[in-house]
Amino acid sequence: MNDNKISAFVVVRNEFNRINLCLASLFGEVDEIVLIDDASNGDECLFNLYEYWGYIAEFHGIKFNFKALTKNKGYHSLHYPMVLEMASYPWLFQLDGDEVLRTPCRGYLKRMTSVNKPVVDGRLEGFVGFRGKLINYYQSGLEFETGALEPKTRLYHRSFGHFPTRPGSEWVVDSGEVADADYVIDHVRTEKERLADAKRYYRGNLRFYKEAKEKGNSEDMEHFSTLFERQCELYGWPFKTIEECIEKGEPNV
Repeated sequence: MNDNKISAFVVVRNEFNRINLCLASLFGEVDEIVLIDDASNGDECLFNLYEYWGYIAEFHGIKFNFKALTKNKGYHSLHYPMVLEMASYPWLFQLDGDEVLRTPCRGYLKRMTSVNKPVVDGRLEGFVGFRGKLINYYQSGLEFETGALEPKTRLYHRSFGHFPTRPGSEWVVDSGEVADADYVIDHVRTEKERLADAKRYYRGNLRFYKEAKEKGNSEDMEHFSTLFERQCELYGWPFKTIEECIEKGEPNV
């Protein structure tokens, strides 16, 4: 029976220096790794590294499913239909190429899904997802600054939720409950990457919010407005709302 098995999916782009720690952290926790390269910049060494990890995974009894894209999709929500096609098992675990999973003990994720049955005798009774914590670390030289700690639902059953196609979205529960769990995801970014992220999120959220406003899509407007306000606090942007930013002429940050 595969009811409790887990497929981890990792979307990676130009993460040669980080992918080893990312993939190694999944061993003992999942039954399959789905790796999607989002059009990395033609580094042959990187693809040799993927092949190496494929051999290592299969040696340890973990299925390894790899696909390389020729055009960058960007937001992970746009990869989700592909993930559903490639993943073999009902439970999904999401990890980015610059993230590392930490658990209280080896096999923790498998233990979560093994003791939990979402459906019992045709009724929805168990949990459909498990919420961990993501910690951002920003590296400047040899120093690390610990950023915000964010609750993240990265382990979930594919039958009880969906991944919206709008950019910046995360898994959404359609039915059932999500339980808190003790796994932690370490997300390491350099100061240069942090500044690049801030600019990308700033412009992206403004663009998607205005597109939603033109279409009269209030749900997406609220989504991107909330994201923008959260990032104002995270990156220190001098605005309280996205409308305030627009009124001020969308100055550079």
